[in-house]
Amino acid sequence: MRRLLLCLAFSSLAFAQTHDHSPPPSAPSTSAPVASHDHSVLGGELMASLERLDGRTFDRAFLSLMIAHHEAANAMSEDVSKSAQDAKVRTWANEVLLAQRGEVREMRAMLGDFDLGGVDEARYAAMAADMKPMVDEVRTARQLDDAWVSGMARHHALGIVMATVALSKSDNTLIQLLARNIILLQSRQLAEYRAWTADS
Repeated sequence: MRRLLLCLAFSSLAFAQTHDHSPPPSAPSTSAPVASHDHSVLGGELMASLERLDGRTFDRAFLSLMIAHHEAANAMSEDVSKSAQDAKVRTWANEVLLAQRGEVREMRAMLGDFDLGGVDEARYAAMAADMKPMVDEVRTARQLDDAWVSGMARHHALGIVMATVALSKSDNTLIQLLARNIILLQSRQLAEYRAWTADS
């Protein structure tokens, strides 16, 4: 538990030191309605199910879904981090791998440290299945850079929505801290992806 506390505190401090010090957003302020909780879009049924939960049941479901969600981002980014034509896209893919691999370790530790019963395998599998078409689309794309930026923008949009829900549904301060960090980092990255798309 102490190691988890230190890890979360360090990641929060490191992010704050390298980015602006404005207060965390209560919802992402991006140009598209990523926090609209539209259940007809990517992850919609899973989000609808998640929003009906509370307390520790919510915490286990949220962490299980977010682990699978992060692992999909990593699967999308592994080849792109080496093979993208645009150096900026390669850098972004490496940033995703660094951040999300670390957060996966944190979330798996939380499931054990908070005695939540481990990964909810059904929810994990459902999220993995929901993300698979996006992962496959990037892996088989002829225009790798464009496919990754487009796919990761959609990926982050769902991640921000999930994390925003966690701020109101979870009673665990460390899970709330994790959610705030996800919102801050992925909102910034999403804005960068959209700017790149607009300029390309």
